[in-house]
Amino acid sequence: MAIADYNKVMELRPDLAYVYENRGVAYYHRTEYSLAIADYDRAIKLKPDYAEAYNNRGVVYAHKCEYDQAIADYDKAIELKPDYATAYNNRGNAYVGKDKYDLAIANYDRAIGLKPDYSLPYHGRGLVYKKMGKKQKAIGDFERFLELSADEYWRDEYWRKETEKQLRELRGQ
Repeated sequence: MAIADYNKVMELRPDLAYVYENRGVAYYHRTEYSLAIADYDRAIKLKPDYAEAYNNRGVVYAHKCEYDQAIADYDKAIELKPDYATAYNNRGNAYVGKDKYDLAIANYDRAIGLKPDYSLPYHGRGLVYKKMGKKQKAIGDFERFLELSADEYWRDEYWRKETEKQLRELRGQ
């Protein structure tokens, strides 16, 4: 749905939190971060227990390198939905931004524990292991990412190529 379509729905039903959240996602993809945050704020105001809106607002803050705000939003999303693997993965990413690798790994581990077939935490954890010099663990995670993401129609080919590049570097090829 285009932003104009969300606007039309909002004129008719300004009480629907998910419409603001979805428009926030659209603004995020257009890198209009302040508009995305405003929509997530509105969604949360309408529905204070909206874990996905907290998570997505955290993603925007992380892209702005505002990691403490991002982590606070992921914390709230996890408080509201303790089995929310995506929020754990995203919080792991934010901890990487703060160079807190042990906390990042703990969050990736939790995401994987909740949803073992979720590919993204393997990629994130692989990058952290590589930074920490844990070559075999990094290779294992990158291989698992490639295995899991092979059937994910939405996974951007960029990430698969990036992961293959990481593996070549680790293997000295």
